[in-house]
Amino acid sequence: MTTIDLSINQRVADKLREVADLLEQQGANPFRVRAYRNAADTVVQLQRDLRELVQTEGLRGLKALPTIGQGIAAAIYELVTTGQWSQLERLRGTLDPLRLFHSIPGISTTLVQRIHDTLNVDTLEALEAAAHQGHLERVNWAPSRGSFESDASQYAWPGSQPEDCSHSSPRCGCVARCG
Repeated sequence: MTTIDLSINQRVADKLREVADLLEQQGANPFRVRAYRNAADTVVQLQRDLRELVQTEGLRGLKALPTIGQGIAAAIYELVTTGQWSQLERLRGTLDPLRLFHSIPGISTTLVQRIHDTLNVDTLEALEAAAHQGHLERVNWAPSRGSFESDASQYAWPGSQPEDCSHSSPRCGCVARCG
């Protein structure tokens, strides 16, 4: 008779509940908080080792579980395969902001440092809020030789274009000129 080690399931469920608690403390959408708690309940009740499920069925197997959607499946996959979860680290505040911002495509290490130093933001949420509020204008966008254009709007969040934007592109993402 083969014994199944379900301790990984309990550890993953604990992490899902921790994220739910942190999100709740931050005033996140209650449906999102409940989704993490429901996923934790599903994982802890699962009569199958998550490692084995991930090895044999991957993300598809995780998404097939009740109450597990794409985002939470990806989180569980990251936890099971790496032992870490970057979202949880961000919520805990343990992920280096410079490393976090450098993960944004098209932003150089120099620009990451300028954004951090100028705006004093250290989470992606705070950076996004700064972008929506037009604070990115305070950052020195002068490019290092050949690194990127100095147009700050090119680095705005997709879909952050204000409704009163006068640019012809429906997704200009312009924060500097329209925000």
